[in-house]
Amino acid sequence: MLACVIAGAGIALMPASMLNSMPGHHQVEAWPLAEKWRWLNTWLMWRRGAMTRQLEAFIELLNAQLASVD
Repeated sequence: MLACVIAGAGIALMPASMLNSMPGHHQVEAWPLAEKWRWLNTWLMWRRGAMTRQLEAFIELLNAQLASVD
């Protein structure tokens, strides 16, 4: 999964402890999810410097869902 993120072929959700234990973890951006989405220590990550319109749209979708939970 992390190899796909590093290659720019996707995004992943995983616990920070798992990410930090994996080779290559320094090659990705890790973003902690908002508190209401953090039932576990889960991070949204993508290849460093590879913010795309699709990723921005996905983050906006997550934020919109969070707002609707309030």
